[in-house]
Amino acid sequence: MSIVLASQSSDVVGSSVERATLVIPIGATEQHGPHLPLRVDALIAERVAHSAAARATTEQRPVWVAPTLAYGASDHHLPRPGTLSLRGRTYLAVLTDLVESAVVGGFQRIVLLNGHGGNEDLARQATREVTVERPVVVGAAGYWTLGWRALSRIALEEGLGGMPGHAGAFETSLLLHLEPEVVRLERAQDTPPEATGPDHPASLPWVETHGWVESLHGYSPGVRRASADIGERLFTTIIEATATWLAEFARREAPSPAPSGRTRNGRSL
Repeated sequence: MSIVLASQSSDVVGSSVERATLVIPIGATEQHGPHLPLRVDALIAERVAHSAAARATTEQRPVWVAPTLAYGASDHHLPRPGTLSLRGRTYLAVLTDLVESAVVGGFQRIVLLNGHGGNEDLARQATREVTVERPVVVGAAGYWTLGWRALSRIALEEGLGGMPGHAGAFETSLLLHLEPEVVRLERAQDTPPEATGPDHPASLPWVETHGWVESLHGYSPGVRRASADIGERLFTTIIEATATWLAEFARREAPSPAPSGRTRNGRSL
């Protein structure tokens, strides 16, 4: 069963739209140190979306994957060459418009599957922006947040350092598994990895410091711990967790419209 939305006609998609789930992979085009290409986040998000959706889709509850949004909120990686970024407020508007357009076309279940940390808060906020006004179910998740406990155990066992980090051993291992020909591991400095904590980042206080990317020379330490075998182990864990979550999400029923039938800005639902 095909899961590629853009390869289908509108009629084919429309025949299942009310019982389908739409997954929109979102990533970034930004610097990933001297050893990884600019498209890392979009590449991983897309591969996770397609692999997990293929496992989760059924004839009764199809899961469609939209074209990947390969730009994100990456201002913190400017001005390193190659980074193409949208401001936070712009990115929130883009995500909200994409999800709302899917809703207008009949989708009642939409997921933003994220591959870039800078998009995480904005993706979650977009789900709130849409569901305040529309009687639909919208989810947002970074691929590393699904199966976090299992992934953090692997990171600890393999000495990968902080997860997911930025262009560190975690992402580099995934690329060595998915597209090893694009990795230039010899270009990365061999620095000790940072400690891996057991807690999910969302459960901890968040502190942002001006220029933190520059202080890391553009990528997380411990890159040389990366390997294709570790990447395969990580990717398998991510796909299993994501497919399970998508299957559960697909069974959610869209809520009934609010009794008033109207929103705070006066738009009818």
